[in-house]
Amino acid sequence: MRGALRRLGIVVSLALLLPACNSAQVVRGEGDAIAAIRALPENARPRVAVLPVLDHTPPYGVRSLDLNLVLINLRRPQNEQLGLAQFTGAVRDMLVTELFSSQAFIVLDRDNLPAVLAEQAFAESPRFNAATVAPGGGLEGAQYLIAAAITAFDTGSEGGAVPIPIPGVINSDVAALGVLNLGFKKGYVAMDVRVLDARTGRVLHSGAVEGSNTKFGVDLAAVAAARGLGVTQVPEVIKLFKNTPVEQALQKMSIAAVAEIAASFQRPAAAP
Repeated sequence: MRGALRRLGIVVSLALLLPACNSAQVVRGEGDAIAAIRALPENARPRVAVLPVLDHTPPYGVRSLDLNLVLINLRRPQNEQLGLAQFTGAVRDMLVTELFSSQAFIVLDRDNLPAVLAEQAFAESPRFNAATVAPGGGLEGAQYLIAAAITAFDTGSEGGAVPIPIPGVINSDVAALGVLNLGFKKGYVAMDVRVLDARTGRVLHSGAVEGSNTKFGVDLAAVAAARGLGVTQVPEVIKLFKNTPVEQALQKMSIAAVAEIAASFQRPAAAP
């Protein structure tokens, strides 16, 4: 009996310890290149616009974006299905946010440009108070365009889980009340990033960045219905998609992409 209770204590300790190990947050660092650009006067910083992110992953295999989206959608309700355009759009949004948060670039928004133009057109109407409207003709042009393409994406495959029986006492009998499955998941995403001269279309820089993360997980499943007791399912500790390693892998990749873009402005320009 004491041995069973001791094993139960060890199992519970593992269940509490592993989620705590998973709570590490991605930290945005500041490299020398970002710091150097940030030291420039604001109007002297590069003006950039981010183009739509493309999918250049293999059509088949574990790192195919299409295949991984299919696997993700298998576990999601019909009204929460994630499409390719939604995913690549989300990656683009992350890249735009990281560029802006670095405070090293003047980031120009193109998604809402029609609304800006419409507001400027409204401002020309005599119905508006001239003292309250912004003069037209002040839109900024991008010096550089950021082109990105996802080249590999892995939602994370659960490794071989190690089942550990959870002992318990039922009517003075020691029985297995459940099984604690210890496993791991990993996430990986890679992206090619290019910096284009908006005036000439010339490729000024091309580089590859990636993000990866692994996470241990605990999955408790009740088993061994002793003496007519039913099986009780316990929700997974690691939820699908939202809290998978892919989330942090994407964060790491977007941070690395901004560092790569910033570093490209510190390198000597290629001769024409």
